[in-house]
Amino acid sequence: SRKIAWIQDKEERATTNSQRLVPLCDFLVKAIQDYLAFLSNFSARFGRLNPNIAKEIERVLCSDRPLINWLDNQGNMESMRPALIQKELAENFKFKADWTRHVGQRFLIEQKVDEAIITAIFGHEMVGQETWQKHASMSMGDIIAVRHIYDKLAQKLELQQIF
Repeated sequence: SRKIAWIQDKEERATTNSQRLVPLCDFLVKAIQDYLAFLSNFSARFGRLNPNIAKEIERVLCSDRPLINWLDNQGNMESMRPALIQKELAENFKFKADWTRHVGQRFLIEQKVDEAIITAIFGHEMVGQETWQKHASMSMGDIIAVRHIYDKLAQKLELQQIF
């Protein structure tokens, strides 16, 4: 299974150079695999009722649109982003939209992960100093090595897979 993801999830830095590398722990790999299977099954069962949903799910499965999306009451799919979470869930969701990033970052600090690795994982590097750049001093292996710490976090939070 893959141990690293190349993502672009910072809407305020939506440029061609705003990607970052993120380690994938075993818990997350399993969750993503289960989610993709769910999407495929959902499309097969309900895609005939709304061909647009089936088309958009196919785009997710082919990596032509983001993995996480919001499906509104009219059957329209929109890429999940913090502003959308705040808009749609603010009344029932009393946390900051990016609280998971802060919990993850704090846990890595508590586990004594090197600050440069944390900076790289969370996309806080200076422009031109990103880990994925050709002459970066940090390797992808440095980021992949942190994946087991995220499994520890999943255990500490007592996270469970949804089937």
